[in-house]
Amino acid sequence: MADQKKRMEGTDIESALVKALRQENEELKLRIAKFEAECQTPQEEEKEVNLPTEVWAIIAEKLHKNDVCSFALVSKQLREAQVLAGRELVTRPYYWGVGGLNVASFTEDWCAYWSRKFIEDHTDPEVIRELLYFAAYQGYLQVFEKYWSQGPQEKLSQLWDERTCGLAAFSGHLEVMKWLRAKGCPWGTWTSHHAAHGGHLEVLQWMRAQDPPCPWNSDVFFHAALHGHLEVMRWARSQGCPWDEGLTWSAAMDGELKALILLIKEGCPYDKEECRRVAEDGGERTRKVLEWLDDETSDETSETSSRDE
Repeated sequence: MADQKKRMEGTDIESALVKALRQENEELKLRIAKFEAECQTPQEEEKEVNLPTEVWAIIAEKLHKNDVCSFALVSKQLREAQVLAGRELVTRPYYWGVGGLNVASFTEDWCAYWSRKFIEDHTDPEVIRELLYFAAYQGYLQVFEKYWSQGPQEKLSQLWDERTCGLAAFSGHLEVMKWLRAKGCPWGTWTSHHAAHGGHLEVLQWMRAQDPPCPWNSDVFFHAALHGHLEVMRWARSQGCPWDEGLTWSAAMDGELKALILLIKEGCPYDKEECRRVAEDGGERTRKVLEWLDDETSDETSETSSRDE
């Protein structure tokens, strides 16, 4: 009986200790919660910043044009602010203008955000297509792999076209090209000459090595010559890429002397007088071309005189 009484007394003591510890633990939790509440800043206590629409409109006026659409889609109030500020919902990731291709500085996260935002069933395919053009140009392979790998082929085929591959080729993003082609993205002569335009020989070689190869035409020479990509020109010639007389006078007009000489030496059709005519209005840009053409004429005249004698 004595032992049993001792065990019961021990149990009572343990229960009292457990109860006391639990109470102390709860008190500590309350003290910690109170301490954290005292440390919070006003912004942490109030998660939303309730500004008048007129203030948001002032902010909207200062936004870059390519950020207005994202701003307006956040909430109804910001959409009203965008309208009040007179800002248009126009986003131009890239456009062709004077001097060539103009591209905005959008990040991979931006493309990922819009990829999540777009729902093919409720979004104009043309809008999504512009996003994919930009992602291809920038080489954002993870955006394609993560957000565009799924979906029926007939739906995906509405979201890209030959330019999607072309813009990847233009920037030399071979892995993006491979992914797009594996998913059935079309390509064509536009794609080939954009690889040449960017001087990306490895990309062009891969394109031509496929079965069937990506089609090409004389525009490959035109764009390679325009930007002085002689290695691309030599390889294209070795592979039988078509060319025509217009290439020589185009190189002369653009002041690309090395490209002009290469074309002539490789046997491209050539009208010297036409080349001189288009180069005469080029000013300093075509000065060396005109000097070279004049030297060529002098050499030919000397050779003719020697034969006559």
